[in-house]
Amino acid sequence: MKTYQAGGMIQARPEVIWALLTDAEIYTACDPSCERLEGRIQSDALLSLQSALESQLIQYQVKSFKPQHKMVWAGGMPLGLLRRERTFVLRASENSQTAVLIQEIVSGPLLRFFSHSIPDLSETFRELIHNLNLRALQQPVFSSEL
Repeated sequence: MKTYQAGGMIQARPEVIWALLTDAEIYTACDPSCERLEGRIQSDALLSLQSALESQLIQYQVKSFKPQHKMVWAGGMPLGLLRRERTFVLRASENSQTAVLIQEIVSGPLLRFFSHSIPDLSETFRELIHNLNLRALQQPVFSSEL
């Protein structure tokens, strides 16, 4: 099993981050390795991700979708020969900040044959979190107080 992950704080509430993460166009702009993402990021959706780091198109299904909290994309080869699971976790923090964790676990019996071709995604996830933070800071702030 190989695990890649990154975490960080974003200067926005979970609902702002969730809106950014679930917009395929914004996701593509924020993820430095994502050349293309097809599909709607919603519960049970099928996604096709073309990564600049890997030659093949990666197919995921959105397996868990808990708005503003957690989302899991799962994919891989038939019969579980090679499995990928990408998890996004958001946790509200003080001062309208959100702790974000992004993790991908790659496993399965064929991992030993493909492990050399799977890039370390940790730095990409760090950059994704950084870019989401920049994008969140650009979002308009609405107040219910008048």
